[in-house]
Amino acid sequence: MYDEPQEFRLGRDHRQSRAFGYGPHRCVGIHLATAELRIALEELLQLTCRLELTKPIRWRGPAEPDELLVAATS
Repeated sequence: MYDEPQEFRLGRDHRQSRAFGYGPHRCVGIHLATAELRIALEELLQLTCRLELTKPIRWRGPAEPDELLVAATS
């Protein structure tokens, strides 16, 4: 469906994505996936002492971050 699907790109056009579905056919696991992604990002940022969130994560949709702003610290 996407060029270079193995690369993580926040700005991809998600309208063609069928990952979790929409409307009445939305995946029931979407809330778990959202929580897992949030926890994974928080843990990763805690482990890397050089990165800090500069703003709260802005979400494009359920389980899909649109903006993740971090700052490098020493």
